[in-house]
Parts: sequence; C-alpha cells; structure tokens
Amino acid sequence: MTLGGRVSSTSTIAAGLLLALSACSGGGSPPAPNSAQPAAAPTATPQPAPTPATTPAATPSAQVIFDGEFTGTTLDTSTWFSCYPWGSAGSCTNNQYGIAYPEEEQYRASQLVVGDGTLQLVAARTSVKSGFPWTSGMITTGGPFVWPPQPTFAYTYGYAEMRAQLPAGAGFWPAFWLVPANGSWPPEIDIMEWQGAQPQTDFMTVHFSDAHAKNDSLGGTYDSPGLSSGFHTYGVDWEPNAITWYLDGAARVRVTAAQFAARGATLPNLPMYVIVNLAVGGWVSGSNAQTPSPAALVVQYVRVWNRLPQPLLATERLRSRALER
Repeated sequence: MTLGGRVSSTSTIAAGLLLALSACSGGGSPPAPNSAQPAAAPTATPQPAPTPATTPAATPSAQVIFDGEFTGTTLDTSTWFSCYPWGSAGSCTNNQYGIAYPEEEQYRASQLVVGDGTLQLVAARTSVKSGFPWTSGMITTGGPFVWPPQPTFAYTYGYAEMRAQLPAGAGFWPAFWLVPANGSWPPEIDIMEWQGAQPQTDFMTVHFSDAHAKNDSLGGTYDSPGLSSGFHTYGVDWEPNAITWYLDGAARVRVTAAQFAARGATLPNLPMYVIVNLAVGGWVSGSNAQTPSPAALVVQYVRVWNRLPQPLLATERLRSRALER
C-alpha cells in the first residue's frame, strides 16, 4: 500500500536452516597412580587473590511501547482513527496512482466490528460514494482530520507486529504499513501487503526517494501456502542499519543501509505512525463477480516493541549462524 506507484526489488533471506547438534562426554577409568615412587607432598605456594569475574552487561530486554488489543465491543477511538488524516468524513480512500487496478473502496467506521477479542475490518459490495462499489474498514494511529498529522502513536526504530487472518477473494488488498508522522512521503514501510488473486505471496517493501527517483523501493516477497487460512503474524524489525521483515516469527526479507547508500538514499529515520486497512484493488487483480461480500480482515492485535523481542532475536541468531557456515 503506497501513496505513489509500486516498485520493488528482492533481497530475500534464505529460508532453510541446517542445525547440527553434538554432545561431548568423558569416560573410562582415571589414570593409575605411580606406585614406584611415593608422590611428594605438595608445597603450598601463596597465590594472589583472584580478580573478580566481570559480568557481561545484560542485553536490554524489549519493551512493549504500543499494545493495540481489541477487547470489549467498541474500538478505542482515543487511539485508533477510521480514516487517513488527509481524508474527510465524506471521502476516505487512498489517492493511489500508477497501479493496474485503482482502489474500489471507501472507508467508513461502520465497517469496524470489535468482539471476541478481535477487530474485523469488513469489506462489503455496497457503495457510499459514486465510483466506489465497495465500502471497507481501516484503522490508523495517524490522528484526526488535521494537517500535518497529529498521531496518537508514532515511533522511530523498533519491532512492529500484527496477528491477523486475511480474507480470501480476488481483489482484496489488506496491508499493514507505516508512514511519516510529519505528513511527508516517502518514506513508507509496508510491513505486509497481500493480493487476494495471489494468495500465497506476502509482499514486503520500503519506499524512499533517492538521487534518481521520488519513489524508489527495496524489499521482496515470500511465498507461503495458506495465508488466507488461519491466523499469521506479520512483523518488521526497523533498525538504524537494516530493515528485516518477519512472517510467522521467521525473518524472510532484509535490506541494509548499504543498499540505500548505493542508490544515494538513506534508510528511513523519522517517526512513523501505523495503518491497517482492507483495500479492494491493487496490481494483480481487482474484484470480480466471485469476490465474496462481505469479507473481513480479522486482527487479534497490533504491537510495537522498542527492539526485537527475545524469542525472535534468539531465532534470528540461530539463523544467522547457520547461514555463516
């Protein structure tokens, strides 16, 4: 999901891991003492007091800095807004250009359903504005209809994750993404984008300006069967020197600051706010007569940590060591 055209290049992390585990043990009898000569009694030699061992500094644990849970039956409107800051009550969509299938939806708060610990962003083949045959839902921490934005939450660097179930059907375009809190564009980090007509593929992209283009991009894709079946986690670890995308707890794509520098650009380094939306359209296919209505993007949570949490960090270290062999 972008505010401009979509271009991507692939830098995909190898998915396979080969981990060799070995155990070492000692055995047998101790060597026999020398019976020919009695051993001389050892002479005690004064030794200097041992230097106390230095305890390595503990790695700071990850702290949750944003916890978007969906409890009760209503959306927390002090945190989440149901339209982009650049929209209005009567017209809310992304003014996308440069794609094969322009967006078919208008967003309305009526399409957000909270219950049973989840939020449903419901797309329905119902028109509330001429030229837009679908009405759907979105949430953002970008704040109210003011410009520049006044986000309720934005951050620079950290790990963001959403757990969600995607809706099956041609034309559905769910996305989980970040845009700058100051209203500029690019950069943009697309943590997850998906096209219902290509259901096995998770699209992961960062958009930026460089010496040659206003909208350049880096990133990649990862194919996994059944992304529209059951819940999956989608995450990104945004660091000063790299951006790493995760699917179901495993690193899938990484781009580095050196790759940005090679294009005369810098890795994004300004505060960004969160968007989750269910669009209809995209670059693979629009909706068709078989696209189900209604259909929902079901979200269990959206969380942000100040750094990569330990379980993911441990997995990533194992992966990195295996790749270095």
